[in-house]
Amino acid sequence: MSPVDGMMMHGTKMKRPWAVLTVLSMYSCSVCILVFSEPDLFDDIYHDVSAHHDAWIVRGIAMLLGVQLMFGPLLGTLSDMYGRKSILMACCIVHSCMTIGLAFVSSKYLTQGVYLLLATLNACFAMGYAMASDSVAKTHLTARFGLVTAAFGVGLTVGLVVGHILWTFHNKAPFGAAMGLNLLGFFIACCCVHETLDEVDRKPFNSIWQAYVSSLGLCRRQSNVFAIFVFYFCVHLAGTIHVVMYFYANYRFGWQLSDMLVFVSFQGFCLVFCMTVALTLLVRMDPTNRHLVLGAFILQASVFAATTATTRGWQLYLLFAIGMLHAVGFPALRSICHQLVHPEDHGTLHGRLAVISTAAVVIPCFVQFETWL
Repeated sequence: MSPVDGMMMHGTKMKRPWAVLTVLSMYSCSVCILVFSEPDLFDDIYHDVSAHHDAWIVRGIAMLLGVQLMFGPLLGTLSDMYGRKSILMACCIVHSCMTIGLAFVSSKYLTQGVYLLLATLNACFAMGYAMASDSVAKTHLTARFGLVTAAFGVGLTVGLVVGHILWTFHNKAPFGAAMGLNLLGFFIACCCVHETLDEVDRKPFNSIWQAYVSSLGLCRRQSNVFAIFVFYFCVHLAGTIHVVMYFYANYRFGWQLSDMLVFVSFQGFCLVFCMTVALTLLVRMDPTNRHLVLGAFILQASVFAATTATTRGWQLYLLFAIGMLHAVGFPALRSICHQLVHPEDHGTLHGRLAVISTAAVVIPCFVQFETWL
């Protein structure tokens, strides 16, 4: 056993792993309830469909990326110092307070608030990945990371459907449901989630500023991860096709918002299946993470290319039912990065990966909206 493996195995065994996954699923569901109903809420609550609506969206996207760049890696580094649960609880408190505030505040800052929820959700998931990695050997990392990703898929599948249904009853109903899910998730996190990082494995720092500087220097300390960061960004960047899928389906097949909600919910279900059943079967075949990543990349490129040749809307369901298998490459790539860095930088790494995935999603949106303005 290598020294790194020994340090990984030395960590506290993760008690009640279902608790973290449940909390992440609830928080993901609460955000998806708001995000997918937010455009209708904006127009319905404020009766304003034209007054710089695009400008507000651009500002929200810029704020999301800015907050992630400032605090994502820092929160990861702080978890390496003070433990995972304390930082997870802090993220949960901020996330819950923002949801409660949005439920009671009627303001055009609603849009920015919803985007900021995405930033705090990413921070919670970064802690989830770090906690998952503390308690398993490297041979089980990919499967464990897949379960954390599946938690997001559960929230995606349930959240957008629930949000749209609740909005048909009352324009504030989604906020009430999101607030309830957040409070319940916070209660579960307090009572059932246990610390996974031992005191002896924590990183010593003298100040928060020193931790912040350290969070920015990961690539300098671990230069071999930079190329993987670039590839990680590119793979997520290709996934932004989902951002424009609604416009594509509306133009080619006449899909309306309700049709797209069903399709995205179907994608969320496929994601959960791939991250649990499919990934488990693949791991039993004992492939390397490199093979999983390369196969996923080829499949992703093939499906996106085939999408341009579709002539019927139902063909998209068939393509993405198969194509969502490319998602198994994300936990495999994360596992590769995780094994390249020193154990004391694991929290920093997952905070940095959260920033990269956010940047890959919001930068194309930012450029697109700026082009329209």
